[in-house]
Amino acid sequence: MMQTGTAMTPAGERRVRLAAITLDCSLEENLERIASEGRRNRKLVDPVPLIVWRSTLTLLTDDSVESLTIDNTSLSPDQAADQIVAFVQKAG
Repeated sequence: MMQTGTAMTPAGERRVRLAAITLDCSLEENLERIASEGRRNRKLVDPVPLIVWRSTLTLLTDDSVESLTIDNTSLSPDQAADQIVAFVQKAG
C-alpha cells in the first residue's frame, strides 16, 4: 500500500524529479472546447458543471515541487508542448 505524504513521495522513491504542469484557459475558451464534436462520448460536454467548478473550486498547489502554469487560451497544443519542454529542459 502506498504511503500518504507529499506529491514527492512516489517520485522520490524512484529517484526522479517531479514537476507540476497546469494548463489553463479562459472560461469562454473552455466552454468552446467542451462543446467540440470530438469530445462527444469521451469527455465532459455539459457546460453547467464546468461553470460551477470554475467559479467555486481552486486547484491546490504544493510548493514542494517545481511548477509551471500555462495559459493556453490562444496557444496551439504544439505551442503549449514547446513551453513544457523548455521548462523541463531548464529545470534539467
